[in-house]
This record gives sequence, structure tokens and C-alpha cells, in this order.
Amino acid sequence: MNLISRLAVLGAVFCAAAPFAFSQDVSKVSLRFVCFPKSVEPLKVELLIGEGKTEELEVFSNELSKTYSVPAQSAWVIGETTLNEDDEPVFKVLGKATALSASKQLVLIVKKGADNSDGFEMVAIEDGANGFGGGEMLFVNAAGVRIGGVVGTRKFALRPGEHAIVEPKADKGNGRLCHASLFYEQEEKPVPFFSSTWPVSEYTRAMLFVYHDPSSRKLRLHSIRDYLE
Repeated sequence: MNLISRLAVLGAVFCAAAPFAFSQDVSKVSLRFVCFPKSVEPLKVELLIGEGKTEELEVFSNELSKTYSVPAQSAWVIGETTLNEDDEPVFKVLGKATALSASKQLVLIVKKGADNSDGFEMVAIEDGANGFGGGEMLFVNAAGVRIGGVVGTRKFALRPGEHAIVEPKADKGNGRLCHASLFYEQEEKPVPFFSSTWPVSEYTRAMLFVYHDPSSRKLRLHSIRDYLE
């Protein structure tokens, strides 16, 4: 499943208010957010929830955000409210993702640059047992190379911009641990860059984000472990 293909193309940040087809469904959706890559400060943006209506978001890179209960929409659109030349409020679109029909959704926000003005790539996945549930691992490839891995007995491969949910089978520690090995492609050959043992539990799930460090350009892995109720 390609992360980029599920997004609207953000060739430029829209600096004027844009019309959106809001859902007429008055039902509520529970949304949680997480942003990448790793940052000390939370991401503060606004979620468009209706014509001229927004909800302020605080999104973290080391844990999931709180749950936001919002009206169902056809797309999840984030941005910020600014003032135009006439001192009138204008919503600047920074990123959007196609909304799902699920009542609980997790929205991944990938920063395209150091500043919010660089925009975001976004994707929504079902949040729960039928989507991304306990004992599963979500891998996101935001690097510029193909990556792959073996987690327990499960294998996966991702092109740049793709993501995958893997449910590993524990192969160590009396069914509580699995060994993970990750690789990147260089000259059509796999090169190892990570090896470790991870816990596996139906009460937790993991998010793993692979990216190039903007300073060193080295391949990095950022992980988040989420404990389920």
C-alpha cells in the first residue's frame, strides 16, 4: 500500500481558502494522530472540521495524541489560520488524507521539511483490531531507498513512501520476543542497518519510522510503542 498514492498531491501549499466537500454525515469519528520524524516539540496545527470551523491539534512524535472526537469528513485536512491583506482569516492547507469509514482512525503525518510551511504527507488507517491492533507493527518508509526486513517469521519490503502493517510471530523468549533485522537496498543488494530483539504482546503495538537523518544523511529508525487498554 503506497503512502504517496493515497494522498492528494501537495505540489504547493495553498495560500488561499479552498472549497472542500464536507461530509453531510453528522456522526462522530474518533481520531488520533502521530507525526514523523522525531521532534522534541509537538506539532501544533488545525484540523478542518467544517465550513470555517477548525479544531486545534497537538501532535507528538514519541506517542500518540489524545483522542479527538470530530464530525465525519470526506478528507482529513490540516493547516493553519492566517490573515490575508484585508486582515481576514484564511485557512492555509498544509496536508490532507482521504478519510475512512471507520469510527476510529489513526492519522500519520509525515513532515516534508523542517517548517510547517513545507507541508505534510498524510495517510489515515483504521485504528483498532480490524486495522492496526495489538501485536502488530506499522512500518513507514520515509527514506529515499527501498527497505525490507524480517521480523520474527514475517518478511516485508517497502519502496520509498510506502507503509505496511506486519503481525510478527514470536520466535524467542517463550513466545514473547521476536528478532528483527532491517535492510536497505544499495546497488540492488540488501545492506543490513538494524538488528535487535523486540517484545511481542497483544496488549501493545509498535510504529516504526525509517528515514534519513537531515544532518548526517544516515539511515535512522524511530520507534513508538503504544500500550492498548
